[in-house]
Amino acid sequence: MATLSFILGIIGNVISLLVFVSPIKTFWEVVRKKSTENYKGEPYIMTLLSTSLWTLYGAIKPDGLLVMTVNGAGAVLQLVYVVLFLVYAPRERKVKTAKLVAVLDVVVLGAVIAVTLLAIHGTKRLMFVGILCTGLTIGMYAAPLSVMRRVVKSKSVEYMPFLLSFFLFLNAGVWSAYAVLVKDIYIGVANGSGFVLGSAQLVLYVMYMNKCEAIKEEEDTMKSLEDKLYQKKVVSIPKMASLTFVVVGVLGNIISVFFFLSPLSTFCRIVRNRSTEEFESFPYISTLLNSALWTYYGVTRPGSLMVATINGFGVAVELIYVVLFLIFAPPRIRAKTGILFGVLDVGFVAATVVVTKLVVHGDQMRINVIGLLCAGFNIIMYVSPLAAMKTVVRSKSVEYMPFLLSLFVFLNGAIWTLYAALAKDIFLGVPNGIGLLLGIAQLLLYAIYCRKPKSSKTSSDEWKIRESLIVSSSSNVQVDQNQV
Repeated sequence: MATLSFILGIIGNVISLLVFVSPIKTFWEVVRKKSTENYKGEPYIMTLLSTSLWTLYGAIKPDGLLVMTVNGAGAVLQLVYVVLFLVYAPRERKVKTAKLVAVLDVVVLGAVIAVTLLAIHGTKRLMFVGILCTGLTIGMYAAPLSVMRRVVKSKSVEYMPFLLSFFLFLNAGVWSAYAVLVKDIYIGVANGSGFVLGSAQLVLYVMYMNKCEAIKEEEDTMKSLEDKLYQKKVVSIPKMASLTFVVVGVLGNIISVFFFLSPLSTFCRIVRNRSTEEFESFPYISTLLNSALWTYYGVTRPGSLMVATINGFGVAVELIYVVLFLIFAPPRIRAKTGILFGVLDVGFVAATVVVTKLVVHGDQMRINVIGLLCAGFNIIMYVSPLAAMKTVVRSKSVEYMPFLLSLFVFLNGAIWTLYAALAKDIFLGVPNGIGLLLGIAQLLLYAIYCRKPKSSKTSSDEWKIRESLIVSSSSNVQVDQNQV
């Protein structure tokens, strides 16, 4: 568990740093204009207090290094923001800000440190700081409730930035998972509530994003350009094209790349031993088919460049895996692999391209046919780990359902579902929505059974279980069977 929690903590550090540096653009404008304008200093003062307390918590908690490092960095950044606010705020607001800093970030923080180090001893010290941190963090996560109420009343997400909501959701989700691994109730409760509120914000965003006036104005300015691109049948910029759209697509590409590269250790072993041993080729053949179909879909559907790029990369990687399998597999397995490759990856893909080009007429109908094929394959591949989930429930052990794999299936499904919502792509949204639900189910099972002792399986039983967990996919991503 130590390795998993460390990797997850590193991911949490990266995401938290992205959240901490997000106000840089705001303060760049403050410095450039030499005025804080209508911005308020309270959020940065409260975040400085929160990060300082979590830094203290990480310092006194055994193995709390990852909590201490990211919050220490956050405290430094928030201090810089507060100082800039004090320098450029109007006199009235400057006095008010200075008073809040003195009370909260000096007096309260100093009192907590003094009481913790001088008056409280043993395990009660960690409990005292942990409860303070949890309460403050829950309060900060709950702060956007007023914004959410405004979104519901106005039916517009104009005043609820998507990127902030998304990163808060992602940040709380990762740190909640970290808390489960290290069995830290204070981090878990605080970020668990944040995860729920972040999910609620994203649901509101999906419900009301089309009614935002700012987005409508952006759509109007791009309409004429898009019409021309559609007529020329080239990949166009989608209506939701913006920093938000691009960031979500890039994140999806990054996570999918990790999945595609996950079998590298397997094939290093195959090349080193010059044998495929007991590994099966079907996961790589089916993922190659899936990637090829999604690449074709991305090229055919206007505005799906992100889908085409990641799946094009997947086709190249999976093709290398299949070729290595053909080189190092025993004759019988090689013949079987060759037949499957010829039928599925050459014959079926070629037939799909020919039929959709020559028989299916109309751009929209062609997109619908290809999209249905892609969505169908993705749903089948997402559902395949149900065998692993059944094994977990029966054995009451997560030994054969790796946590990182389940986490990335969840993250991948979540990001591509959001991307599909922004792009209004039902074929991308339905399979990844199902993948998101199954990813959540896997994480719940992990939380329930992670403390159970590992079962003792014979090697043959283990191989049977491993071979039953063939493939899982996001927007075309495989689960490497030797990892489970």
